[in-house]
Amino acid sequence: MLVLNDLSAPLEGGLLRCSTMGIAPGECVALVGKSGAGKTTFIEAICGIKSVVSGEILLDGVNVNSLPAEYRSIGLVPQDTVLFPGLNVSQQIEFGMKMAGHSKVERVKCVQELTTFFEVEHLLLHDSEKLSGGEAKCVAILRALASQPKLLCLDECFNGLDQQLKISMMAKLKGWIKREGVPALFIAHQEDEVELMADHVYQLHAGVVEKLT
Repeated sequence: MLVLNDLSAPLEGGLLRCSTMGIAPGECVALVGKSGAGKTTFIEAICGIKSVVSGEILLDGVNVNSLPAEYRSIGLVPQDTVLFPGLNVSQQIEFGMKMAGHSKVERVKCVQELTTFFEVEHLLLHDSEKLSGGEAKCVAILRALASQPKLLCLDECFNGLDQQLKISMMAKLKGWIKREGVPALFIAHQEDEVELMADHVYQLHAGVVEKLT
């Protein structure tokens, strides 16, 4: 579970503030706001990429403010999909698990389960550099999920997908999040993303994050 208390972070021209936010296991929370409002900065502050000025970031009851990003157990999928060069799809997805010391058996089982659930098992041996844009985004999401994060953060990662693939991908992702009990925070670019994914909606306006629904 993610809990934010009186969080503030540097934002161009001032501070970004969130008095309170809670995301329970299996919940999807959408963050909406105009371009340039600071939505990416907000997510990066939670992930430890950007600094915070004050307040608490609690993951499963543990304050992670002082932890570097790599130790927060947060899966981040940025807007610009970045896959590691020289790896096939299977190697991409299991990368975080391998770095964490999981056995080959565990990694293979997880990759098979994820790719079967998301119906992309046919891509397992494909060269990551030859994937379509939609396939690359899907692989980036699965890589984040395979690391078994305590929180999943998605930064407009559905941009650029054709509508049919987008709807299918979002439905499967929400199903996985519910099944595995992963809290998720995503920056929504369009209204249909909110309708399909969000259990609750927060808005970032004038540097303040507030709950809408």
